[in-house]
Amino acid sequence: MQNFAGVEVESGNADIGAPLADAGSELPVEGRSLEVEEGNRRLRVVVADDREEILATVSNILHREFEIVATVGDGASLIEAVEGLDPDLVVVDVSMPVLNGFEAASRLQESHYRAKVLFLTVHNDPDYVEAAFSAGASGYVLKPRLGIDLLPAIREVLRGGTFSPLKPMRGSRRLAFQTKPQPSY
Repeated sequence: MQNFAGVEVESGNADIGAPLADAGSELPVEGRSLEVEEGNRRLRVVVADDREEILATVSNILHREFEIVATVGDGASLIEAVEGLDPDLVVVDVSMPVLNGFEAASRLQESHYRAKVLFLTVHNDPDYVEAAFSAGASGYVLKPRLGIDLLPAIREVLRGGTFSPLKPMRGSRRLAFQTKPQPSY
């Protein structure tokens, strides 16, 4: 269990069982070009999640607009990928083995990498949002809404803005959160 910004997160594979939105292969793009470029190159993205189906879904959604330079399954591999590939954006899950997403994002921020960070997670909780933004994130998207929110969130983050369906609760109560449900008695 690791603690970040008052939120305790268990590293490792979590059987969270969250349903995914049907992302489909075609997503509506409201009045925007499908090519997102900086100069003459497509913007580069690293995706980090310990679930292969999430990596495949996110890559499928993003590949038309962005260059997916790496998909990784843990926080340590994320840091190595960012160091070696210099992406413009990192899409990262909270619950991953080796290093959780909060810790990986925090280390990237401390090392002054230029990549923007966007969390893609099932944790629908203001304390998690606060922890994500404290770790250096500019965006927070819930996995059940990835087919709806991921592209608009990425566009907003790359423009220098922020995106979150929830507001962080500054000074909110601090609970020990775990990725696996605990029995209630």
